[in-house]
Amino acid sequence: MPRPSYEMECMDFLQFLLRRRPQDSAPRLSLYHYFKNFVGEGTGIRASQLSEFSEVALRFSHWRENREELTRGIVKEVEAYWNEGGLEFDIRDWMKPTELSVFQVISDRDMADVLDRFLNERLTAGQSSRVLRNAASRFGPEFVSVQTRSNGGLEVACFDNWACIRSGNVEPLNCSRRLVYDAQLELEDEVQQCLELNPHTVVRFQRQDRMYVGHQIRGYTLLRGDTFSVHELQALPTVFCALKSVERFFVARETDPVYQNIADLLEEAVKLLQDGDPRATEIGERAKLQGEHALKHIFVDDRLIFLLLRELDRELAAIGNTSRAGHRPHRLEFPHEV
Repeated sequence: MPRPSYEMECMDFLQFLLRRRPQDSAPRLSLYHYFKNFVGEGTGIRASQLSEFSEVALRFSHWRENREELTRGIVKEVEAYWNEGGLEFDIRDWMKPTELSVFQVISDRDMADVLDRFLNERLTAGQSSRVLRNAASRFGPEFVSVQTRSNGGLEVACFDNWACIRSGNVEPLNCSRRLVYDAQLELEDEVQQCLELNPHTVVRFQRQDRMYVGHQIRGYTLLRGDTFSVHELQALPTVFCALKSVERFFVARETDPVYQNIADLLEEAVKLLQDGDPRATEIGERAKLQGEHALKHIFVDDRLIFLLLRELDRELAAIGNTSRAGHRPHRLEFPHEV
């Protein structure tokens, strides 16, 4: 069988897996979806990609509990493709799922130390990085690393507390959830971005021709879900909220239009209520919902939004008390700071 060109390798491998009916085997299906949704056609196949597949797969409890099945299944596919002359590297060179020692790091401080060491070893001259705990995460421990780039931009990665042993070192299990920004702190054009929406779903997208184009990837078989093409990420509330919860670590709030819009909305609602505007209650209730969502999921440590919400709550309660005896206003509790 003639060897495919480097640019055609991934497409050839996908066609090979497709002929073997990936739907008949969960490991084969996961491998097929990984190369289709994470790697993409028009690239070559490298041992590092197969090792990364093992790491991505082991983020899911299903494959951690069934790693023997996963390893047998994907080794069978890789060996079969090797026998057809489809690979140029030694198939012993990649890390199988059963060869990875995977565990959770319980202490936040210990995990931050693991990430600091891991990132600092990869810095080049003039670069710097820092690791922060994301207290806004709704799905367990999450850490955000912010690393400077030579062009003045930033590379931002998200990690949970899963780690593994590589070459005798404790390192984060997987580093695929990554965002790249230019010097103006805008998402870099023509660069694949990856963001986690929940423990079972990531979104991969890039900005091209003034559009954000991408898709979700779901579950332990890495199935491609919803696709999208939008001018602004605000059109995708789940994606936008996840993005802003990360950006709050490095985008100044006084320059963040989303933050300013929320603060302005709350201030306007309070003023309308104080002035007795007939639209005030409806506008105030909408502003309250948006403000509480922002305080809980995006700007979780923000005192200004908290104070504006508390003032809005008092004004709404005062109007309610004129028409409903015995009404007790909702009490806002200030969240713990990061």
